[in-house]
Amino acid sequence: ITVRLLWDNRSVFMTICSERNSAEACALIATAYSEGSSGVVRDYIKAFRYATKACSMGAPIGCSVLAEMYDNGSGVPKSADKAVQYYEIACNQDESLACHNLAVIYSTGNGAKQSYKKSLAFFRKACDLGRGYSCDGVGVQYEYGLGVEKSIPKATEFYFKGCHLKSPEACSNYQRLGRGLQKIQFFIGPSSRFNRF
Repeated sequence: ITVRLLWDNRSVFMTICSERNSAEACALIATAYSEGSSGVVRDYIKAFRYATKACSMGAPIGCSVLAEMYDNGSGVPKSADKAVQYYEIACNQDESLACHNLAVIYSTGNGAKQSYKKSLAFFRKACDLGRGYSCDGVGVQYEYGLGVEKSIPKATEFYFKGCHLKSPEACSNYQRLGRGLQKIQFFIGPSSRFNRF
C-alpha cells in the first residue's frame, strides 16, 4: 500500500488502528507521519504515538519507526540505546531495514560498541531478507576481512547478489572484483560456484 493511498484513506486506517487495534494500520499511519511525504504533513508527535502503539502490538515497522526517531533525534531526545533496542525488536521480526541499520551501527561504532562480527550477522540477515545494499555490506566485510576471514570469492558472491537486488554500489563492486576474479580463475581453474558468472 502506498503512503499516498494511506493518506487518502487516513480516516479508515485511523479507525482500524484505534477501534480494531490493527498493528499494521497503526504502523502505516506512523510511517506516513514520520516521513512527511506524498502529501502527508510530517508530525513526529503523531508518528511517535502511532509507532509506539504499533510496536507494542507487535508490528515490526512500528518498532523500526521508533528506532529511527531515537536514532536521529526526530521528535524525541536522541538515544542510541533506545534506537538499538527498537531496531533489535524489529529485526528479530524480520524487518530488513532495521537489520541493515543495526549492521551500520555496529560496523561504524556510532551508537553501539563497534563489532564487525555483529555487523556481519545483521548485514547477512538483511541481505537474506532482500536488501541489496546489505549484501554490499557483507561483500565489503569479506573483501577487507572485517570480522571475517578475507575472501574475494565470497565478497564477489555477495556483490553479485546485491547487484541483482538493485544495489548500485554492489553492482559497481561486483564489476570491479569480477574482472579480478576472472584473472584468479585463470590461475586456479574454473570453480563450479562461479559458473553463473
